[in-house]
Amino acid sequence: MGTKERTYRQPQKKRTTITSLAELGGVYESRSLHSLERPNRNKDTYTLVSLMMYLIGVEYRHFETHEPLLTNNFKKYDQDKNARIIRNLCMIRTALEQKYAQIRAAFLYDLKNLGTLPEMIPTEAVVSLARDGIDLQSTKPDVTDYILKINREISNRINNVKDMFPEWVFWDYIRPLFLMPNGLRKEGIKAAGDYYNSNRNRYPFQCYMN
Repeated sequence: MGTKERTYRQPQKKRTTITSLAELGGVYESRSLHSLERPNRNKDTYTLVSLMMYLIGVEYRHFETHEPLLTNNFKKYDQDKNARIIRNLCMIRTALEQKYAQIRAAFLYDLKNLGTLPEMIPTEAVVSLARDGIDLQSTKPDVTDYILKINREISNRINNVKDMFPEWVFWDYIRPLFLMPNGLRKEGIKAAGDYYNSNRNRYPFQCYMN
């Protein structure tokens, strides 16, 4: 009498929600390219956390209140043009997502633009981008068009900061965090914006990331 083959399946891992950059650092630690213990593990983790904080546009004041202080890390990253560009693009994108309706109304009815709404859009980010050669301004400002333009710039430039990350971090895991899903199409922007604003408190410092 024949025997039946048994098929064994690996149990699926339970999906988790990362709600802080500290947890994010822990995930990256576990995905290290090297199995050996590293003598500077804690230093590497703080470097990773501070770099992610900088790039996604976390306000400077949070670097001042973090334990340990991360202000020197911020200043170092801010000297790098490629990092500075990604940060400023992310800051503006987050602002546009958070106050989409108000900004749209200001564009339509008050003849405002990116650099003239300091209470809603970080003017210093707009000015810094212009100094670095990226002029986002449009004569017919539209929130969705600006997000499209920002998503395209981030997609084209994010690889420029790859070498700033520790070598043990999988870049193929990092890169998508900055890319809005289907973010070069208006329907993709709407879907991402709806999800973000419905779950904003689950994002690190409420800064948009994928």
